[in-house]
Amino acid sequence: MAHAAGPKLDVYASPTATTPERALANPIETGGPLVLLVEADDGGPRVQVQLPARPNGSRGWVDRGAVQLLTNPYRIEVSVGARRLRLLEANKEILATPVAVGAPATPTPLGHFYLTELLIQPNPGGAYGPFAYGLSAHSNVLTDFNGGSGQVGMHGTNVPSSIGRAVSHGCIRLPNDVITKVRAYLPLGTPIDVVA
Repeated sequence: MAHAAGPKLDVYASPTATTPERALANPIETGGPLVLLVEADDGGPRVQVQLPARPNGSRGWVDRGAVQLLTNPYRIEVSVGARRLRLLEANKEILATPVAVGAPATPTPLGHFYLTELLIQPNPGGAYGPFAYGLSAHSNVLTDFNGGSGQVGMHGTNVPSSIGRAVSHGCIRLPNDVITKVRAYLPLGTPIDVVA
């Protein structure tokens, strides 16, 4: 994981580019820290990171000195077809749960993503349960949702009967007691692989 160290983080198109192609704000819009998933690190002056941007899987390079690099033993696997989530620590499963995934018209995007933010919900009994993680993934069919960019989330729910079904707008819904347990483990930057 790469934690931005300053108020903005320059992102370059290659490890040798001299001009940044974009800058990311730290903290992010919702007030949390800017954390990116490291995709490649050859020990050079820059590391390759996944960006929380469209298209899904976008990558760029950031200066090593502009971030704090941390290791993370956790990762998440979600099977859309099985409607199941597994949480692993050092490749050992420590939690498994049924989940709700995207409906056929608004499917959960497949790919390699990461957790970008954690939002503590003001109403734990509301639509997103007590906690909602934002993912680096964006919907492939919705360009906006509820005033946002169509970013996919992983959150609780106030409709427990939806768990195990394909009913969401693309988000991954967990039972509220499970998202509460998961929150105790997962730092931002945790990778999440969503497979068919």
